[in-house]
Amino acid sequence: MNIFFWMFGEAVFLAFKVIYRTPSRHNRLRNYILFCYLVPVILVTPVAIFKYDSYGNDYCWLDTQSNWCIVVPASIIILFSMVILVMMVRIIYQRAGTNLRMGRSETEDHRQLRKSVKGAVFLVPILGVTWIFGPLMAVTDGSLFMQYLFVILNSLQGVFIFIVYCLLDNEVKLPY
Repeated sequence: MNIFFWMFGEAVFLAFKVIYRTPSRHNRLRNYILFCYLVPVILVTPVAIFKYDSYGNDYCWLDTQSNWCIVVPASIIILFSMVILVMMVRIIYQRAGTNLRMGRSETEDHRQLRKSVKGAVFLVPILGVTWIFGPLMAVTDGSLFMQYLFVILNSLQGVFIFIVYCLLDNEVKLPY
């Protein structure tokens, strides 16, 4: 549960940075630590206390009787992350074309769109949008394709984050 709240915290943090260009007193690490650690504890503690035997089986730590306490908040967080992703891509698209002229060429529009798509591709793994395939597995009766897609995308999430935050970040590349 904690990972979902940290992905949501990252989405909110990035939204603050993209939408509001100036630092905000609300966009502090202390606030994220409190929110991203305390809320999952509040959500999971009642189930852990009253239905501790329903956590896990031979195949998965989520049991069908208690998965609502994980799936519902995770689905809401993924939905909010997707909304934030769309908002940020729209803002990136608008800012990429700030030099709007009436007679822009097709290559300028293409360049603006390419910057927006690049921003979206970088944000998808960071915001945890790949977790959308988890609830879809339940809808598709756990098809083998969906299971593989879910596992592969989520196991590579750390690699994607490393690429975006370390290899492609200009602040990290600058000293080298």
